[in-house]
Amino acid sequence: MVIVTREELLLHVMDTLRRADFDMSDEMQAHFLAFDLMARRDSTLLIVKVLANVDSLRPFVARDLGVLAEFLDGQALLIARRSGKGILFDGVVYTRHTIPLITTATLHSMFVEGVPPIIFSSPGGLFVKVDPGMIRELRARKGISLGRLATMVGVSRKTISQYEEGMCPSVEVAGRLEEALGEPIVLAIDPLSYCPPSTGDIALSGIDLKGRAEEAMDLLSSLGYEVVPLARCPFNAFSRDRVSLFLTGVSGAGLADRRKARQLSQISRFVDREAFLVVERSADDTFEGNPVIRFRELQLMECTEDVKDLVAERAKAPGK
Repeated sequence: MVIVTREELLLHVMDTLRRADFDMSDEMQAHFLAFDLMARRDSTLLIVKVLANVDSLRPFVARDLGVLAEFLDGQALLIARRSGKGILFDGVVYTRHTIPLITTATLHSMFVEGVPPIIFSSPGGLFVKVDPGMIRELRARKGISLGRLATMVGVSRKTISQYEEGMCPSVEVAGRLEEALGEPIVLAIDPLSYCPPSTGDIALSGIDLKGRAEEAMDLLSSLGYEVVPLARCPFNAFSRDRVSLFLTGVSGAGLADRRKARQLSQISRFVDREAFLVVERSADDTFEGNPVIRFRELQLMECTEDVKDLVAERAKAPGK
């Protein structure tokens, strides 16, 4: 079957993750959100965004993916079929805005078949990682000098020396190296080894909070929370101090707010992190399963402990 649309890709990704024994969150129904689903297997948490064409990924969406990965101890992962340059190759790890990018076939190979990719894309072409120590060991064992190996492979002595220091050769050169040395030297690649950038660099990049959301985040900051806003998520920000982390939303009473609040509750349970909503007014202490803090209550608080105590109390409310 030829997979063409984003919806077909997403269904294929979900089927692959199920076959690989991942537990999955409910699908986020709005395609413009920073992620489409979360998946967990043992200690691995994937935060997945699926795109038909990866060129449609906006920098602030990638930034949200990085923040989510950092705060939730997870791994952001892009799945796409093509870019503006054409169809993406299976078995190749790409990156876009520093987020790892693979195809559905690569995802299947990694998690269902247990076969990791060995090729990665970088400016200049396709490359592989090689074992520098193995190159040196094989060359010494077989009595091959730097110059002779360079001649056999078709590169300079300096280039061979750089490979022995860890530089990555192109796919073609790696093939000639293995042929010359007579043994495998190429290493597997783990796309999940990506480390998101520090929020110290990206915390406020490109995020323009307005109105009550901005006011709520300012109030939480004044209490001592580090507040890291999000642009395209079902909640507005992460709020954390030295001991606690909250998924934090600002909500009204409309249908869209109810849908986002329901998604927040689902995410909170899936990642096992506490959440709360700041609301203008409410007769109830919870909204779609989330503890609520009214604006007037937040304005009267004096420290982060006041927030924690109220959230803990309302998390125990009947129906929560």
